[in-house]
Amino acid sequence: MVASAHVRRIAPAADQADATARLYQALYGCTMHPAGLLHAIGAILEAEAEGRFTLAQVAADVADQADHALVRDGADAWRHHVMVELCHRLAGTSPS
Repeated sequence: MVASAHVRRIAPAADQADATARLYQALYGCTMHPAGLLHAIGAILEAEAEGRFTLAQVAADVADQADHALVRDGADAWRHHVMVELCHRLAGTSPS
């Protein structure tokens, strides 16, 4: 007897750098495409289930990137601030 295949609805992120880029882009553009945020998180959770990296690790990376962008980009400071706050919550950390 052959075991049934596990069918995924979302392919896992290829690696942590890909996951970080996808989450950053999804958070930055989620006001236009909210489904992209769910898809990015789903891909990270699939990779987490495979034991490759965690949502907390990726969220911490994105928080760092958004924090650096916050300093550079005054026009979108509000957006980067929200991204930092959300990522700290996803990572289970508090902003310093």
